[in-house]
Order: sequence, then structure tokens, then C-alpha cells
Amino acid sequence: MIVKVVFYLLLIIGLFYVIVKLLAQKNKSMLAGRSVKPLGGVPLGQNKSVQIVEIGRKLYVLGVGDSINLISIIEDEEEAEYIRDHMMGGRSADRSPASLMKWIQGMTTASRSREEELPTFQQVFRQKMQSLPNRKKRVEELIQEESLEERWKKHEE
Repeated sequence: MIVKVVFYLLLIIGLFYVIVKLLAQKNKSMLAGRSVKPLGGVPLGQNKSVQIVEIGRKLYVLGVGDSINLISIIEDEEEAEYIRDHMMGGRSADRSPASLMKWIQGMTTASRSREEELPTFQQVFRQKMQSLPNRKKRVEELIQEESLEERWKKHEE
């Protein structure tokens, strides 16, 4: 029973992966003939982002919000090629099955380590209960110090 569930889960994930790859290739082929190619962007807030667009051999850095503003034009071929390689290479490398599995393993390891680092409710409760008598003593000491200071002030007058 469990084997069937795992098999069908893997089958669905595999189909989803194939569909995403096919759509990405279709999108690339549609954009290949265009002279304006969006390379990517970074969200900066609600409805605000910085986008990099390739027009011809130049890269344009645009600020997108309520309006679209030209921030910079990258005309240097070396810098433009570096940005193209970095933006395109990062996307395809991040979607490989090996990197996906590595990411999943990293997430599970991180969640386990977070669980180990967090104290349990019982541990926190015990610590607080043990600190209460110390707190009470400290409050009593402070009250005594204040009353002594008040006596000295009255005595000096």
C-alpha cells in the first residue's frame, strides 16, 4: 500500500517536472525571435521591482513600480555577457533534479537542527519556575535598599 502511494507520488512529481521543462522550452523558443528579452528581476516591495531587459546587445536596468523608470544602461559587452551568463546559468542549474534533491535534504536537515536547538516547553517552564525564588529575593533586597536610602535621607534632614 505504501509502495503504491510513493510510486504515484513520484509519478505525479515527475510529470509535473516534465511539464515545467516543456513550458520553459516553449517560452524560450517564443522569446528567441524577439528583440526584447526580459532576463529577470528582483522584487523590492509590494508592486516594486528592479528588472533587467535585453534589447539588442544592450542591457537595460529598469525600476518598475507605479511607473517604469530607466535606472541604467549596460553597454559594456563583457559586463553584459557576465550578467546574461549569470542570470541564465543560475536558472537552469537551480532546476536540475540533483539540485532539487540537495535543496530538499538541506531543508530537512535545517528543520531538524532547528528542532534540536529549540528548548521544549517543559525545559523553559522549569527554568522560569527555578528563577522565581531568586526574583523574589532580589525584589526584597531592592525594597530594603530603598527603605534604607529613604531613612538616610530623612536622617540627614
